[in-house]
Amino acid sequence: MLSFDISAVNFINSYIGSSVSFDESIVYLSDAHLFKLTPMILVLWGFWFKKTDNSQQLKQLILHGLIGCVFAMFLARILALLLPFRVRPIYNSELALRIPETLSPGILDGWSSLPSDHAALAFAVAMVIFLIHRGWGVWAFLHAIFVICLPRAYLGLHYPTDLFVGALVGMTCSYFAMRVIKTTKIVDFFLSLEKSRPSTFYVAALFVASQLMQMFNSIRGFGNIVLAIFRSHL
Repeated sequence: MLSFDISAVNFINSYIGSSVSFDESIVYLSDAHLFKLTPMILVLWGFWFKKTDNSQQLKQLILHGLIGCVFAMFLARILALLLPFRVRPIYNSELALRIPETLSPGILDGWSSLPSDHAALAFAVAMVIFLIHRGWGVWAFLHAIFVICLPRAYLGLHYPTDLFVGALVGMTCSYFAMRVIKTTKIVDFFLSLEKSRPSTFYVAALFVASQLMQMFNSIRGFGNIVLAIFRSHL
């Protein structure tokens, strides 16, 4: 483990308990989907319905980006399973961190902390917005840092390098999906579906948007159940 990680975690943790109400607010924010990815997804919806001379190209760009976001999320989870297991700071007995009273007992226990899938998805979405509109993109990156990543470091759920690697995974996936590896056939299919069967398209889009807002929690939970059943029969 990097000495930087240890020093940073100990420094951040020294503020735990200074204000019970502040700790409670951070615990709430860390689990409040309303304030995490929802604002950024709503910004993307705004760009989707924006009437401009290049509306079609804008929609293509958004779809490319969203494909990158989904890939970033699953790549982060695959890396967490393949890379050497890394115990989260709050479960590292050597650090003996203080834990906010309202933090759920056993939260994410048994899950490797490297890389952070929260950071991967947050920065993937932020990169999509940035490549669409620089001003909104800067806001999205700040939102990803201060609303999504820092609370998780404060609560001892991640080391700084977990968040950095996750952010790097997310930004790389979105950038490649939008600027390098353009899955044109898939995007063209979705755009044609929007015109030919708008009800089908927007029902599917609503489902994907809801999962992005929830950071695929329900899907990941279902996947863990299936994986546990599979392992039990091996």
